[in-house]
Amino acid sequence: MEPLELEYEHLLLRLDRGVFEVFSYPCAEGADFRVPVRWLAVSLEYRKPDRGRIHFGTMRGPTALLYGAASDALSFHYRPALVIPSAHERLFGDYFTAVARVAGRSVRV
Repeated sequence: MEPLELEYEHLLLRLDRGVFEVFSYPCAEGADFRVPVRWLAVSLEYRKPDRGRIHFGTMRGPTALLYGAASDALSFHYRPALVIPSAHERLFGDYFTAVARVAGRSVRV
């Protein structure tokens, strides 16, 4: 199976052979994130209208959602400096739904 990728601004999200990775450009030490997809948890939260922040982390429990849980449900956080307009939320939702399907995991409906 080909890797699943999403490129958005200065981030590249990639699932390949059971490993999920976030790469950022320009590259900086500690600016990337890598985790087995079976442990992945992702939250996209909007605290201000049209200004969302994405959080990547590991799940706290075996039944945690891959995408859509609150950020406090993640046991580790990687939060890139990126603001996501609400109009682009569907792009991330579609991508992480595909990732969850490959991994046999659930997402927020």
